[in-house]
Amino acid sequence: MEKVSVIMPVHNLENYIDDALISLKKQTYYNYELIVIDDGSTDKSASIIQNYANHDSRIKLTETNNLGPSAARKLGIELAQGDYLTFLDGDDFVSENWIKKLVSNIEEHDADMSVIGYSLFFEKSNKSVSMSSSDNMFVSSGTSILAEWISAKTFEGVLWDKMFRRNLFDNIEINTNIFYMEDIELINKIISKVNKLVYEGIPLYMYRQRKDSAVHSKFKYNNFSSFNIIKEMVYMSRDNSYLRQLAYTRLAKEMISLFRKMSKKDTITYKNKVNSILSELKTANDRGEIKLKNIINSILFNLMILTRHVFIFSRIQGLFISTRNLVWQIKRVKLVGNKKI
Repeated sequence: MEKVSVIMPVHNLENYIDDALISLKKQTYYNYELIVIDDGSTDKSASIIQNYANHDSRIKLTETNNLGPSAARKLGIELAQGDYLTFLDGDDFVSENWIKKLVSNIEEHDADMSVIGYSLFFEKSNKSVSMSSSDNMFVSSGTSILAEWISAKTFEGVLWDKMFRRNLFDNIEINTNIFYMEDIELINKIISKVNKLVYEGIPLYMYRQRKDSAVHSKFKYNNFSSFNIIKEMVYMSRDNSYLRQLAYTRLAKEMISLFRKMSKKDTITYKNKVNSILSELKTANDRGEIKLKNIINSILFNLMILTRHVFIFSRIQGLFISTRNLVWQIKRVKLVGNKKI
């Protein structure tokens, strides 16, 4: 039985960390270590974790002083002793077969990377909604791995739904100055090493929805780093026109998402930066390298790059997406009733 290293960065999560640790204690796969990097918590997170570690030798706590999420994960990777690496956010939790499923898929298919589905967990209602289908399973190799990664069609740019062979992280330099899309930046560096990837949509990871999470934080100037992070996907695909189209389409979607985070004042303050991004997107669009399938998104995007009114049109698109997602979630809830997926 191969050893698994679960890496968990933590910062002020005293209200949630119990759920994460209890879910790990219930794992049906026993040969794992939990490496917790408490990055300068000022609440009781560290003491809660240490209490668990006192009763379970698999839990190893390291305390640091506000290094940031990228540096915390880097340290966790350096400390990892496992054959396989996976990641768990301290405010989320997992089903009891989470590790077992990720490992078994790697070993059964001789894969380098395993990906599983997830559910959104809503605190207020104490209910979950599956974001993936248990019936969806496939094995990818070669160019199709990059197509899956770049398009984000089936799985997203996060670390926590994935397991990796340890050697994928050998000889890579992790940028510790990234504070936005750091998961994508890291996976970009190792995805070309992946010879075989297996995906199974069974939702074993519970992604907690809370308003004070980093995902819902306000715009900061360093968020512009996402442009170069996604642009790296264009460089990966430069010799393949299909991948290049996927990459520029992904870049357009991510930049629209970034614009939605910006206030009207932000769009004025950083007008030159915004216009520079729009100019590059317009050039790619004129070459036919951006293909937004939804007609409304496509119209709004074209109006955005034509008029440069990113605040107005990104907000309209955000309204459209929110409405669409709400309808989708209502349909999913009706489909499964009150049962947690």
